[in-house]
Amino acid sequence: MLPKNLKASYTESERIIDLTKELKRLKRKDFPNSGAVVLRVFFELVVFDYLTRAGKLEGITKTIEKKLKGKLPLGRPTLSQLSPELTKMAKEGLKREEAIEVEKALRRDRAAPFTLADLNSFIHGENSLPTERDIRQFWLRIEPLIRLMLEKPHKV
Repeated sequence: MLPKNLKASYTESERIIDLTKELKRLKRKDFPNSGAVVLRVFFELVVFDYLTRAGKLEGITKTIEKKLKGKLPLGRPTLSQLSPELTKMAKEGLKREEAIEVEKALRRDRAAPFTLADLNSFIHGENSLPTERDIRQFWLRIEPLIRLMLEKPHKV
């Protein structure tokens, strides 16, 4: 699922460190369904870990609650609600081509195969099962953002 050279250098989360090791051993070809589920969970954990370490999560949460005129049901935003902020981070911290790919992975777009929305629908049982190729395409688009969050020091 994950490339062998991915390092979880800037997190102290044992859960993320362990998942990184496990996902490096899990083969997309052999376990596309469980791999897709765990990849989705991994992505969410990395995002929340990074935003917390960077001191951004509380401010983003308050901004979203202000727009919604109330508290978030689970006390924190969903990945879909965080997508604009993640896209902004990608544009600020990645090469232009990488940021474009990250944005394609995050926004709902029928023309871009296997986006976060597709992964979410798979997780919630609304869609057909992902293929090895679907998972690979999602990973290739989101990889630069994951590397930014795990392998580079954050800016507070």
